[in-house]
Amino acid sequence: MRKNIFILFLVLLSTGCSIFSTKNDEAGEDLLTIEQQEKEKASLKMFNKATEYLDKKQFKEAIKEYSKLLTNSPATNLEILTLYNLGVAFEGIGDCKGAGRNFRKVIKISSTTQERLRAESLYKLSKAYECIGRDDKVISTLKDLDSRKKWLDLEVAYAEVPAKLAAAYARLGHIGEAEKYFKQAEKGFSKVSSMRMDTYKKQELMARTLYMMGQVDAKHFLSRNQEKYVKNLEYVQGYLLRAVELDHKQWSPRSAESLLKAYNDVWTVLKAMDVDNSSNDINLQSKKVDFIQDALTNIELLKKVRFPGAMDVKTVQVLFEQLHKQEIEFQNYLAMNSNTTKRTKENIEKFGIKRKAKVKEVNEP
Repeated sequence: MRKNIFILFLVLLSTGCSIFSTKNDEAGEDLLTIEQQEKEKASLKMFNKATEYLDKKQFKEAIKEYSKLLTNSPATNLEILTLYNLGVAFEGIGDCKGAGRNFRKVIKISSTTQERLRAESLYKLSKAYECIGRDDKVISTLKDLDSRKKWLDLEVAYAEVPAKLAAAYARLGHIGEAEKYFKQAEKGFSKVSSMRMDTYKKQELMARTLYMMGQVDAKHFLSRNQEKYVKNLEYVQGYLLRAVELDHKQWSPRSAESLLKAYNDVWTVLKAMDVDNSSNDINLQSKKVDFIQDALTNIELLKKVRFPGAMDVKTVQVLFEQLHKQEIEFQNYLAMNSNTTKRTKENIEKFGIKRKAKVKEVNEP
């Protein structure tokens, strides 16, 4: 959070001395009346108060103060900063539409001297679109970032962005494009992992990047395309596993939690299939069996690509203990609902290619 606010203050400093210098001001006309000076002080005080709320993650209070500031002092140099932070605050309370609305405004009014702010806003806008299930918009927004890579952090530009593009294409069923961008994400992550820096900082950067690359949200699949959820999970779960294996004190437990939640959400998506069966699909039960079988296959894929040495890591041990419990639940479902299961050998071999040189067989938990 502080990083975003710091960036915005840099932008503020680059725009001029007075926050009331607008596009219509003539050059050299920077003397303020006493009334303007008092108004400027009041606006800065309100902005700082709102930003303090934002920094403390008191998002509703921040939204209230930023909104009041926009009403009281529109069209000033504080406007773009306020809109950006307002978007972050809406993001904080899970209001994706509110966040997207403000990030779009930032993109619209940002100037050529504010390219980093524009790039950051585009990236956050793509997350807002992802949140509301507009994968077409996710793709177009992230592609807009291609010409602005230099304004993003390396791990975001070369690893997170292509990973999110790949996931969006996968959700839309465009597997060829998805695989193309997942390969780009792998190359980008290799670039990140080759960076020279302090060992602990590098571990943190790699774990955080993998965590961000591996995010999958079941709510995108509750109203449509439920059968694609497990396929999407197959694409990104390897990133989360690798983040867990790095054994970082913050990002590894978060990655394990995210991966376990993704598998718990399999049942939520399965229930959504019944709700969405408005056409009384006679093949629904068969589709549900296939869905659970695919989820079971995904766990087998994870076992295939885990690093044997990492099994000494406590977080990894707990992760696979919990996944084993989930595996039993999937097997019980299949035993009760079907006498046949899919072959998984081809899928396992395909998934294992990326880490073939580094992986060997390990015992089942």
